[in-house]
Amino acid sequence: MLVTIAGIFGLIGFIVWDRYSTLRPMDTRLKRLERDLEKDLELQSPEGSKLTRMLHTLRELAKEDKKIEAILRSFSLL
Repeated sequence: MLVTIAGIFGLIGFIVWDRYSTLRPMDTRLKRLERDLEKDLELQSPEGSKLTRMLHTLRELAKEDKKIEAILRSFSLL
């Protein structure tokens, strides 16, 4: 009886260990991707992210350049 109980606890311990060892590389990669995205897009910038600022710049430029305006309209960005 004790051998069966010890086997069950051993199996539970193995399952928990396997889950953490499997998720650890994915968690570190996800944290690295998040850090790189925040750095590249400047999400914490008070003026807004780089993508937002670029879109505002293109919209201002589209007021004077009809070619850019047509391209932005074709992608529903204006």
